[in-house]
Amino acid sequence: MPLAFVLEMYWMTIQGKLLSSLVLVFNLNTDHHGKRSSNWIRQ
Repeated sequence: MPLAFVLEMYWMTIQGKLLSSLVLVFNLNTDHHGKRSSNWIRQ
């Protein structure tokens, strides 16, 4: 199968996985540094 065809068929799945991965990495990164978003908003 050509790559373009696969990307066209599974674009929503790939996009969802990438987005959820970015959110997960961002959450783990902020937790690691001890900067919770609720504390950051209050300051």
